[in-house]
Order: sequence, then structure tokens, then C-alpha cells
Amino acid sequence: MLVDFLLGNARRRLSSGQRLIITGPNGCGKTTWLKHLSCGHSDLSIQLDGRQIQQWDSLWLQQQATLWHEYGLYDNLTVQDNIALMGCCPADTGHLAQWPHASQYVRHLSAGQKQRVCLQRVLTANRPLWLLDEPDAHLDEQTVAWWQQEMKLHQSSGGVIILSTHRQHGANAVDSSSMVVSL
Repeated sequence: MLVDFLLGNARRRLSSGQRLIITGPNGCGKTTWLKHLSCGHSDLSIQLDGRQIQQWDSLWLQQQATLWHEYGLYDNLTVQDNIALMGCCPADTGHLAQWPHASQYVRHLSAGQKQRVCLQRVLTANRPLWLLDEPDAHLDEQTVAWWQQEMKLHQSSGGVIILSTHRQHGANAVDSSSMVVSL
């Protein structure tokens, strides 16, 4: 996968297994830029398995794994039902039975628990491109460490991650496969 895009005045390119970390304070435009990217409103070029994904193919972009800080969960459904809505078969959500909150309604979860449900939806979606708006928000250190491992696994299987964060530990996960841009 190749993702080529314009960020500010600079052209950027991410290849399979790479991560872009966009940092900056609240209100500097990280979420706005990610949303423009996810809807195809940006100077964007994506190549997947040798096939060019057209800039106007916003449906393809919207079908990639995305996480926004507004959650996008249905409060009147259980955790397991929210994850199943990603289009996976019921067998794919079987591992959730081990999670103590799988049968709870989302409206009863804390902010950190809701964020973990969103992260689980990203994993369950099994998409090559992840667009993540502050994925470590509301998470404790143990869950942040778990999520960092999941992102490394995604990258090692050829996935591309574009994420925003204003928290320093989100940018601390930088390695040779990461690019950091401050807004």
C-alpha cells in the first residue's frame, strides 16, 4: 500500500508498515485534517495491491478503519453488537466473551471503556488503512501499552496508520517506521 498526500505545504508518502503521527495542541486542526482525508477532500493518492484508489472514491476511504473522538457507538446496543456492526461475522467477535463488558450496553460504560470498544472495532474491521483521531484518549497506561502492540502488529502485516495525538506518550511510540508531523 502506498498513501501519498499533502499535509500543509509538504507532500508526504507512507508505504506499507508505516505510521504517521500528527501532533499538536487541542484545536490546531488535527481532527479536521483527518476528516478531510477520510472523505477524499484532500490531495490524496492511494495505491493498494497495484490498484489506484481514486481521490473521489470516498466510499473506499470511509470503509477503512476509522476512530473519532466522538466514539460513533450506539448507546442502546451492547458492546458486542456495536463491534458486530463493523460487518464481521459473529465468529469474529467470539473473543469478546472474555471481556467483562461484552454484554453491557454502551451507555453504561466509562469514557475509557468506550474508547476500548472503538479500538476493538478498528481491530475487528481488518482494514489495511487506519485513520485514528486520538486513539489513546481516556486510556490507562496498561491499555495504551496494549494498543501500541496492536498498532505494531498491524504495521508488521503491511498496514498503514495515520493518527493524531496531543498526548506526549502517543508520540513516544515513534520508531523507524514512524513519521511525526507537528501542526
